[in-house]
Amino acid sequence: MMSRRGFLRNSALGITTAAAGTGGQLLANGALADGVHFHQTSFDANPAGWTAWSHRAETAPRTFVDPVVSCCGEPGSLGVSGDGNIAAFGGWQRTLTGIKEGAWYRFVAHYRAVGVTSENWQIVPDLYWQKPGGKQIGNDDRVDYAARSVRKGPWTEVSLEVPAPAGATYVVVELFLAHAPMGIVWWDDISFDEIPAPQPRKVTIATINLKPSNTGTAAESV
Repeated sequence: MMSRRGFLRNSALGITTAAAGTGGQLLANGALADGVHFHQTSFDANPAGWTAWSHRAETAPRTFVDPVVSCCGEPGSLGVSGDGNIAAFGGWQRTLTGIKEGAWYRFVAHYRAVGVTSENWQIVPDLYWQKPGGKQIGNDDRVDYAARSVRKGPWTEVSLEVPAPAGATYVVVELFLAHAPMGIVWWDDISFDEIPAPQPRKVTIATINLKPSNTGTAAESV
């Protein structure tokens, strides 16, 4: 997996309250004050920390920074174009360090797309967890996809809350476009934060032991 070490920073938001059950402090956005924080809403022509990625040169989409399209009013967004190639798969990625196994993280990104027929699988925002030295985690490479989406005008917000798997020390944020030859996707307002673990949820489970009788057919017994 090709990657470069990303830039991490502590959020400038003020501490607002204590995190229940963690002993830590929470920022205004609900993230842990002493955890990993990354947030970017502006991109120049050579976005530091971001690299273009694809498995092979012949399947590489066109990656670019668009100085005009923006989600939040700040200049620039990360663009990915299928560039007429049905086999194109890839896009932008960034490495974030300081990950703690078992800790919970929230990943949020916003995209705008044109010419994409099936956004639910052709637009691919995910987290690729890694061990030291680039070692993979498990046989499935441990990739978590940001499948939760909310449409906000011309933009769509995708998000994911997930614990880091055992052994993970860094994560690669991947913002890809897959097999959309006429498609273009712009990425903007991207954040990654450590958050408190969710509280346990109580559920009520009931069972019933029923033996049907005097039914004429198997279907009537169901």
